Amino acid sequence: MNQAHTISANADTVATRARDLAGSEDTSNALHQLVLAQLDDDQAQELVSIPLEGKSSMADHMVIASGRSTRQVGAMAHKLAEKIKQAGFGSVKIED
Repeated sequence: MNQAHTISANADTVATRARDLAGSEDTSNALHQLVLAQLDDDQAQELVSIPLEGKSSMADHMVIASGRSTRQVGAMAHKLAEKIKQAGFGSVKIED
């Protein structure tokens, strides 16, 4: 991968949404499954999910994936950001 793309959901929005829904663990798992499914649909390579539950107050999972080209990775990032927003998990920021 020539260029790193970082996807970070707006933490305040996601945290607020999680508190509003019954069972924040269910919300975290739903978001995690959405991310994994979308990356699989987009043919991400070397997909790794690292559980952080109980180790970090910022996140329950870290998902790392690569692609065949910078263009593919950028497209995956934008599609994933749109899916997260459509699912109601808040806005997403993409850093090139």
